[in-house]
Amino acid sequence: MRLPWHSGLTVSVVAKRMGIPVSVTSKYLRALNARGLLCASRSGADVRYRAVADRTVPGSAQLLEAILWTFQHEPQAEETIFRMSTAFTHPRRVAIIEMLEQGSLSKVELRMRIGMSQAAAGRQLAKLADRGFVTSDSGGWRRVTQKHPLAAVLARLACSG
Repeated sequence: MRLPWHSGLTVSVVAKRMGIPVSVTSKYLRALNARGLLCASRSGADVRYRAVADRTVPGSAQLLEAILWTFQHEPQAEETIFRMSTAFTHPRRVAIIEMLEQGSLSKVELRMRIGMSQAAAGRQLAKLADRGFVTSDSGGWRRVTQKHPLAAVLARLACSG
């Protein structure tokens, strides 16, 4: 689904196009606005959102540019954005990415440095591997250099703390 974010859309229009309740849509749009990815303007009872990066939020311009690129170039943009961004929804996955920034580590080394169980480490590494951010070989786990613009921005933001 392509949304004309450049001109702005009301919450009700976004809700209708996405097929989700207005209350849920409003919550998600407010969250994106709070993170510097959307600009909100009110006209009476309507709130209109436009894709405009808040330059005071670090990384928002690069992230928004990568998201918009994904919408323009990916046939399943929503799925791509969801899969890539959910790689970083747990602090342990962010910690793993930060640790692997310095080089390859074994699963045991990662577990010890982050302080997690073997099962938890396995789950977090599996999710990062499934999303294409890490891989394992005989030398242990290592970060994968990202070619997709959104993946590259997300990995860089995860490592910039």
